[in-house]
Amino acid sequence: MVDFTFPRPRSPLGMTMLWLRPRREQELSIYVIFIMTALAQTISTLPVEERLQLVWDIWDSIAEDQSNIPVSEEDKAEIRRRLELYRKGELTSDTWENVRAKILATRR
Repeated sequence: MVDFTFPRPRSPLGMTMLWLRPRREQELSIYVIFIMTALAQTISTLPVEERLQLVWDIWDSIAEDQSNIPVSEEDKAEIRRRLELYRKGELTSDTWENVRAKILATRR
């Protein structure tokens, strides 16, 4: 059973909410889901500019520590395959301008 307590009236998100003290791993999962849902609801109320800044900040924090990004064996094999094609001169590519034009043409 979850212990509902009120150690402080407002969360770090500025919302009144119940604070849960998980006793077991399953309760911890429920607690995390609860917090993530509250966070998502709060983020959705931010202006678009602030949400975009938040996305960039999160992306930058991930880019700073790329050693922890998991890469599957399938992805590694695909990277090796494409690198080999590049080295053989068999890989075709296009300029950003052409790619952008193709994308924009499909959106019309």
